[in-house]
Amino acid sequence: MSHEFDQKAGTWDDDPGRAARAAEVARLIVARIPLRPEMHALDFGSGTGLLGFHLLSQVASVTFADPSEGMLREVERKLRAKGHRNGRTLRIDPNAPE
Repeated sequence: MSHEFDQKAGTWDDDPGRAARAAEVARLIVARIPLRPEMHALDFGSGTGLLGFHLLSQVASVTFADPSEGMLREVERKLRAKGHRNGRTLRIDPNAPE
């Protein structure tokens, strides 16, 4: 399954609906959770980080976790391009034993 997402990663953000949904979810999170600069956030199943990037400026760090290496490469590319130093990626293995 993650191989399929690896292939789609380069164009994932091109869908304006995805970006709009991520922005709305971020707005709802900020409205309900008083984010503080000392907090650390986990964007679990982050894909290309559409949600987590909205939170980067409000918390100490965001960890973008996803099983797709391609999606995480996109996150890393965007972190570099935007000069963010408080984001990191973590590849998760959905098949790992608990």
